[in-house]
Amino acid sequence: MRVASLLPALAYGAVFDEMEADYTVVVPAGVQQCYFQPMTKGTAFEIEYQVLEGGDLDINFSLWSPSGQFLFNDARSEEGLHEVSSAEEGDYKICFGNEFSRMTDKTVFWEIFTEEEYDYDEEDYYDEDDYDDEALANAKAWKDDLANEEATEGMIEEKVKEMQTKLMKMKTNLHRTSQFQSILRAFEQKDRNVIEANLKRVNNWSTIHLGVMLTTALLQVFLLRSFFSAKPTASGSRAMT
Repeated sequence: MRVASLLPALAYGAVFDEMEADYTVVVPAGVQQCYFQPMTKGTAFEIEYQVLEGGDLDINFSLWSPSGQFLFNDARSEEGLHEVSSAEEGDYKICFGNEFSRMTDKTVFWEIFTEEEYDYDEEDYYDEDDYDDEALANAKAWKDDLANEEATEGMIEEKVKEMQTKLMKMKTNLHRTSQFQSILRAFEQKDRNVIEANLKRVNNWSTIHLGVMLTTALLQVFLLRSFFSAKPTASGSRAMT
């Protein structure tokens, strides 16, 4: 996960030009941080966030369109998922607000991923520079043979399209799996932070209780000894109590 640099509240923002990426940012106490994500027109995208560490694990979230339209707002939310079915052309403004916290910084994981379909491009899979002259000649001869076999051309095209469709599905599924793994890593980090905070709290209270018990025990010992101590009388002898 990428860690974004800290920015002053409201005055500045970070611009992320990657269409699909995840980030981990730290929002200082009393600060609102905004980021800008460029989108192409008609693209469907989702934004998901969750607070990993800090205070009660809550944050203010808001999203504005490039035209300035207010889209979503979550007040003191631990996590959220929002979807925009058709994006406008321009930069979307994403803000995380920690103004209500005076002392505690918040660590927030957030991710944007699009749902656009991938188009198969032969140039992405075939580059003549990667092959020698003999291999290119063989490939061209093979293509010529295929062109001459009109009876099998339709079947071959159908098989190729089927393979392309399967490859695109595999690529999309692998990409989605990578996104889910990032989300699961964020959940794991959040749970680990909660467990470590609880362990620290238990240790602190245990130390306090141990100190109170030791102090109480010493006071009881001194109090009991004072009950059985002998006080001297006027004649010099000790009176038994």
